[in-house]
Amino acid sequence: MSPKMRNVIEHNLTGSEKIDWIAANVYGGDEKRTYYVLRFKEENDVLDRVKTMFVEGSDIMILSHYSIAKVKGLALFGVPGMFWEITASIYVNENMKNALHAAKLTGVKFEKIANIS
Repeated sequence: MSPKMRNVIEHNLTGSEKIDWIAANVYGGDEKRTYYVLRFKEENDVLDRVKTMFVEGSDIMILSHYSIAKVKGLALFGVPGMFWEITASIYVNENMKNALHAAKLTGVKFEKIANIS
């Protein structure tokens, strides 16, 4: 993520997310830019475990179903399960979405969570 995106995220957290950042220096010609990877320090308990589908007899998720009650106090959360610390998808609440839109960031895509109740 760009420093601008990191700044927007940090200023809109609730304090319950438990994240940190990994700096990644990117070099191109004579230029160096620092970008950031968001890392979760704790796996958020956000699933409705009754409605989430798992491979029988395991914790391997087939289809996630999120609990509104569990995500209510989070401005963002990642996909639980394998690789939860650095996840390819990050879910954000409406306030965070609005802040990211207002910052006019590029390369950001939003979708509604299909399975949440």
